[in-house]
Amino acid sequence: MTSPFRSDSTLAGDIAQANADFSVSSDAARARNSANLLKRVRQLHLYLGTLFAPAILFFALTGAAQVFSLHETTRGSDYQPPLLLEKLGQLHKKQNLEVRSKGAAPRIAASQPRAISPPRPASEGRNSPPRTRTGTLLLKWFSFLMSLGLTFTTLLGLYLAFKYNRDRRLIWGLLVAGVVIPVGFLLLQ
Repeated sequence: MTSPFRSDSTLAGDIAQANADFSVSSDAARARNSANLLKRVRQLHLYLGTLFAPAILFFALTGAAQVFSLHETTRGSDYQPPLLLEKLGQLHKKQNLEVRSKGAAPRIAASQPRAISPPRPASEGRNSPPRTRTGTLLLKWFSFLMSLGLTFTTLLGLYLAFKYNRDRRLIWGLLVAGVVIPVGFLLLQ
């Protein structure tokens, strides 16, 4: 006849099985929570990236123009930038569209010390532009390429946002908001 009570070894086996079942279910819950968190982070990245894409494109492209001073006249140069580039450069640097008139020199207060430039070698003419060091030139080209890379990856992100998202109206809405909000702030000035 069998005893109505379980033996210690069977009870220990049942407890071990229950612990294993609980461990598997808690691991599954953790994996489910992790996947849920990853999905939400990707969605947040999609929405914020789409909202800020117009500003990222603006600053990347105007920054690329500024690397080589295409937005301003430099000392010793006859280059006159187009008014559009001047205004975009001013918007990039100062967040306004006020551009100085071309003939006006900046005012220097009497209390402000004037910057003294180092003497140039005699081989350079007095009116020749200063030479650019190799390291500076390489850094400018790196910055220019970085601007182009940022532009490309932002456009690639927008492509992916439209390609793999079911609700294109939301993507269009965020993209339009990314243009309208800063333009609205600019008009408030």
